This record gives sequence, C-alpha cells and structure tokens, in this order.
Amino acid sequence: MGEKDKICIQKANNMAYIDAKELTLENFLKILRTNLRLILSPQCHFPTKEMLDKFLETINERSEFEVKEILSALMLKNGSFGQDEFYYKFYKQIEEAGQPESFQDLRQTEYYKRLMRYEKDKYNVWEGLTWVLDLLPHFPNEALRALDAYFLANCQFMPDDYLVAFGDWSTIIRAKFVEVEVPQQIFLEMLPREFEYLIAELYQRMGYNTSVTKSSYDGGVDVIAKKGKTGKREIILIQCKRYRNKIGVNEIRTLNGVRSHYKANKAVLVTCTDFTREAKKLADKNPVELIGLSDLTTLLNLHLGTQWIVKRDQYIVHQKKKQS
Repeated sequence: MGEKDKICIQKANNMAYIDAKELTLENFLKILRTNLRLILSPQCHFPTKEMLDKFLETINERSEFEVKEILSALMLKNGSFGQDEFYYKFYKQIEEAGQPESFQDLRQTEYYKRLMRYEKDKYNVWEGLTWVLDLLPHFPNEALRALDAYFLANCQFMPDDYLVAFGDWSTIIRAKFVEVEVPQQIFLEMLPREFEYLIAELYQRMGYNTSVTKSSYDGGVDVIAKKGKTGKREIILIQCKRYRNKIGVNEIRTLNGVRSHYKANKAVLVTCTDFTREAKKLADKNPVELIGLSDLTTLLNLHLGTQWIVKRDQYIVHQKKKQS
C-alpha cells in the first residue's frame, strides 16, 4: 500500500463517514475491502458513473477473484437498514391502533413478517445476496436472473442507494463474465462438426430440445432447435458457418427458402465472422436471425460461462452421445 493510501485510510479512521466521491478509484476499492467500508457513503455501489466507467475500463486486467471480492463487499448482506426500525415502530402503532386492514397486502409479504421480528432479530430483516457469487464464473446468466428476481420482489422496500446498486452489480457481472471477447481463431480451429455440436449445446442451455442433422440434410441446416411447451411451441432451423470472410446475401436467401419450405418459425445463421450490409437488410425483412462473432461469444459466455473455451470438448462429447 502506497504512502498516499496510508494517509487516506488514517484520515478515514478519524471520520464519522467517508465521502466516497472524494476518493480515487483505487482508494475506494481498498477501503471497500476493509472494515472502514461501514462508514463509506455510498458503500453498496460506485459513488459516480465516472468512477464505475474507470473500473470497467480496467476490469479485464483484474482477476476473477478480485472482481468477486469487490462484488461481495458491495452486495447486500444479512442484516438491517436504519429505515427498518422506523417502519417497525410505524406498523406496530397501526397494529396497536386496531387498523391492520389499512395495509392488508403488506402484511402478507415476507419483508413484513421479518420486520415484525425486528426486536428479537434486528440484524436479519434482510436476507443477503452474496450467495449469488457462487454462480460465477460458470453460470452468469443464472446470477443475473437471481439479482433481477430479488430486485423485483423487494425493490418497494429498499433504500434508494440499493436501487442504484443493483444496476452496478449487474453491469460488473456482465463486463467480467459475459461481455468477454473471444478470438475468431478459437472457432476456426474447431472442426465443422464440432462447431455444430457446440451450437447445439448452446441452444439446449437456452431451453430448446436440439438435434444435429446428418450432413445430407436438405438445405444445409445443421441444428434443429424446438420448444414444445404450450404457448411457446417453436421450431428453429440453424445453419453454422465457420468462415473468415463476411457472409453475403446469397446464404441468407437460401436459408430463408429452406425455412419457408419446412414452415419453421425462423432460421438462424450462426457464424464466427460478420455479415455484409445487404445480408443484414435481407434478414431484417424475413424471419432470419444473424448471429456473428460478437453476439455468439456473448451468448456462449452468458449460458455456458466464460470457461466454455476450456470445457468445449465436454460439451461436444455430450452432444455426440446425445445424437448417437
């Protein structure tokens, strides 16, 4: 720790609270991971958008361990907010006045039930969220969905700082565990059939029943993905292309013709390159989705985790066994 950092923390020890806006990014992160975090303001999110942006610029240089440690420091712990005591006294008064019907819906919530145990269990009105970090790096999509669900269930009771904080947490998870660039060469080194199996695994993780077609399948469709649940019946024809150069309009026209012939809901062309402007325009006018290198790596990171590159052989073997 540098001399300036030591002076900063020494000063912080003598303060009632620390205004995080006055700190540098690195000082904020260091204090965040000490007991002085308890007097940081704010302590659950980055104090300014500019500081968050600076952190995101360096996130690829930081280890997964460090990023998870920072998230753990920011995230909601088991405990109580200052406002909980106020609400407890307020609702108690209404109860004692014999007017509980005035907040009948509130009385059915888990928050209210925990709040009414406040005198006996002051430090557990709120259930923590740091367990979500155990889903990283392998299940970032599930981690993001857990945060969304918690926010949806509890946002009406949360302090304003935490309403902001959920956005920071999700942004950090996406930046470190989802929006991770993958070199095109990774895909080009795979055999065509291996690429098809990987895409089949991806769509299976996205909730589809998948099958890899035989090489003689009419129209060059490589993977068929289906959803059979009532109200969500869907058939998708997927073509996989490991190309270096951009894909043009002819491939889109042919694939759309196959989709129409088999009456599928839509066709998808997945590739490790990009598409020409004309190809994108044609796809926009038809039920054809184009997934290029950037979108493909995001989907793989989101649904398979950023470790999919080293685990890809496992996914390929899984799909091979499934198709045999």
